[in-house]
Order: sequence, then structure tokens, then C-alpha cells
Amino acid sequence: MKFILPLILITASILVFVFLTEPVLNASKEILEEGKIAGGIIALRQEKAVLSQALKDARELKEQAGILEEQYNKISDNQLKRLDVFLPSSPNELQMIVDLNRIASRAGMKLADVKLKDEMPRRPGQTKSDEDLAGGVEPLTLSFSTSGNYQQLTTFVADLAKSLRLVDITALSFALPTTDEVGTQPKYNFEIKTYWLK
Repeated sequence: MKFILPLILITASILVFVFLTEPVLNASKEILEEGKIAGGIIALRQEKAVLSQALKDARELKEQAGILEEQYNKISDNQLKRLDVFLPSSPNELQMIVDLNRIASRAGMKLADVKLKDEMPRRPGQTKSDEDLAGGVEPLTLSFSTSGNYQQLTTFVADLAKSLRLVDITALSFALPTTDEVGTQPKYNFEIKTYWLK
């Protein structure tokens, strides 16, 4: 009898640990979500660590956003306008053609045969997908011709290079006048690429 009572108490304590304490300590998230056990201490500690890290990351992002907003607010309105000309938020093809014509007229030249090229050809009835509208830099390709002497050509190209709008000359070809076209100037065919922020 002396040994039976301690044996019963030891057996009861082992059963309490196995069936009550141990599941509460090691309960998985799935068991907790099913509501079978009120809470697993280890699972709750792991979840707390994950949430603490997420909160820390959110604070860092908020601080970084504040720094970026402060830097953005330091940019003057004039600089923002210049930046919008450099990389506009819409293709604004008409304004680009007007700017090119102004640069050409300063060099004593006139634009002709202006054509826009679609960078991403689509089937009839197809529209831009959500991915296309997500953001990024989109090219705009224009081709045109002009005529003039070599000095006018170099002036036009130099002024185009000094233009605030980002422009790449992707192709340039020329045709000399034939013997039948006495007195006419050489014809220059340009293809340029400019960019806009979508």
C-alpha cells in the first residue's frame, strides 16, 4: 500500500502531461484553427515572432516612405515640369511632332511623311492587357523625312540632342537628288524613338 499511492500519483502526472500539457505546448496551427485546443504556446510564440517581424518591416517601410516624400517635396515645380517633358506620363504624339517641327524649322528644314509606329502590334479587336497597363517605360517610334544641306542636318541633329525630351535616332538614311532634280537638297529619312511613362 505504501508504494501504490506514489505509483498512482506518478502515473496520473504522466497522463496529465501527455494528454493535457504536452498538446497545449506543441499544438500546431491547424489544431488551433480547428478549435480543439485553446492555444499552443510554441505555435503562439512562432506566430508572435512572425507578426513582430512584419510590424518591424512596416515601420521601416513607413519611415522610408516619409524620407522619399520629403525628398519629393524638395523638388521644385520647374524641375517637375522638366522631368515631365523628359519622360512624359502619356505618349503625346502631337506634342512630339510639334517639337520636332520647331527644331527642324530652327535649322531651316521642314518635316514631311511623319508616321507613328505601333511598338506592339495587336490583332484586330485586341486591347491592351492588364500587364501592359501595370506601369513602366513604353517606347514611341516616329519616322519622318526632311531635306536640307549638310549644315542644316548637323544643326537639326545637334538641336535634337539638346532637346529636353529623351530621343534616340534609331535610323538615318539619305538620298541625293538625281540629275533631273537640279537645285533640290538631299532628302534625309529619320526614325527616332522616344519614351513615355505608362
